[in-house]
Amino acid sequence: MPRMEKADERRAEQRLRYRWTVRFAGKTGGEPLSGQMFDVSSRGMAFLFHANESCPQPDDSITANFGVPHFDSHGSFDTAFFNRVGRVCRVENLNSRVNRVAVQFAEPLFFRPGEQDISESDALQRLQAKAQAVTGAKEKDKVHAEAKRRTKAEEQARQKAKLYEEQMAMVKAEAAREIARIEAETAERIAEARAEARAKLREHAQVRKKKKKKKKAVQKSAKEGVVKKLDGFIKDRSKIY
Repeated sequence: MPRMEKADERRAEQRLRYRWTVRFAGKTGGEPLSGQMFDVSSRGMAFLFHANESCPQPDDSITANFGVPHFDSHGSFDTAFFNRVGRVCRVENLNSRVNRVAVQFAEPLFFRPGEQDISESDALQRLQAKAQAVTGAKEKDKVHAEAKRRTKAEEQARQKAKLYEEQMAMVKAEAAREIARIEAETAERIAEARAEARAKLREHAQVRKKKKKKKKAVQKSAKEGVVKKLDGFIKDRSKIY
């Protein structure tokens, strides 16, 4: 929320208050930290930061990156981005969790943010309109991203379903080929078994036929032997009597 401070607030220059992110790093470097802009003038700024051991201390030198709204006469504003080295001149403890860090720039900004040709209410309206536009754009991007993600997920699902169907078709075709092979092998083995059984039956029949023929021959030979013996016996008796 912007606010043009009055001249009686112990400052020679009015300041612009708003809530944008400030990124800064200490003199020794390290990972950049993030605070929230409290107010800014052409010669310095104040930002809010956690009340912990990471908070800058008085006389610390920091390098800050931040944006400042630069209002124009067309009902909008541009954002001027700055990179400034500054010295921490004051740290105020607002509560147990938040400090306000005041910084003086080594090099002033090219304009006075709190003394632009615009009223406080107009500045507030423009910033709010911009924030709503950004929020709307983010929501639109979010909806678009969600729709894109959903479309991608649906396409992936379709691809998976198609791949599954293709795999199932391959499995079914392979199963059909395997069943046909097994049936053919089974039919061949059955035919071989039947042929082998028929051959054995014929062989057994021939053996039985030979045995029967041999038996008849033996029986005939034995009968002929008996007849011969009987004839011999009769002849022998004729001789005796």
